[in-house]
Amino acid sequence: MDRKTKLAFVWAAIVIIASILICGLTLGHSDVLLPIFMGVTTLIYGPVCAILYLREVKNGVFTIDEEEEADE
Repeated sequence: MDRKTKLAFVWAAIVIIASILICGLTLGHSDVLLPIFMGVTTLIYGPVCAILYLREVKNGVFTIDEEEEADE
């Protein structure tokens, strides 16, 4: 398994564990805390995705190699 695949599995596990903890702690303690948390994360999610998208575009994610053109 290459490095990026291992990193993807680690981050997936972190997200699942964090989701369980956040939902478990907020649902058990407050009816108001979960919607506030979800709203804040939604406001943060958009700009973070835009920055990561622009970074991938800068890295050339949409470039077409000449070898790929010859195959088509």
